[in-house]
Amino acid sequence: MALPKTYRAFRHSKGNTPTTLDLATEELPSSLKSNEVLIRIHAVSLNYRDVAMMHGKYPVKIIERCIPASDCAAEVVGIGSEVHDFQIGDRVAPIFDLNNIEGTEEERSVLGGDVDGVLREYAVFDRNVLFHLPKHLSWEEVSMFENMVTLRN
Repeated sequence: MALPKTYRAFRHSKGNTPTTLDLATEELPSSLKSNEVLIRIHAVSLNYRDVAMMHGKYPVKIIERCIPASDCAAEVVGIGSEVHDFQIGDRVAPIFDLNNIEGTEEERSVLGGDVDGVLREYAVFDRNVLFHLPKHLSWEEVSMFENMVTLRN
């Protein structure tokens, strides 16, 4: 599959909350770092947290013009040279808090807040923040997977 040079993403509008969304054209990176994974996002689920963040009602820092949303279902379309636990075609999703690898971290780095989220066609993530998704569910069903895992924990 040939990758495009650009892709579409939605970004928060400028100004005070509540913000709206603006369609933007983003550049796809021409290369990946050794531990990075390029994903093509097939479905995004919207949850209360995403709406609250857009309206300034969620207790995290929101960067200006951030790409919102945190839960998605995606396909691996590129891997860095040191990535061995993911292959092209794998179904994956990123975790919500990119700093919460061990569960003991004190600083947060949340998708759709101080890090661009997943309301876009492509994204690059460190391999450590991705997890495999079930193959028997549709893209739309599995995009809710992180919400279900979060609710159960």
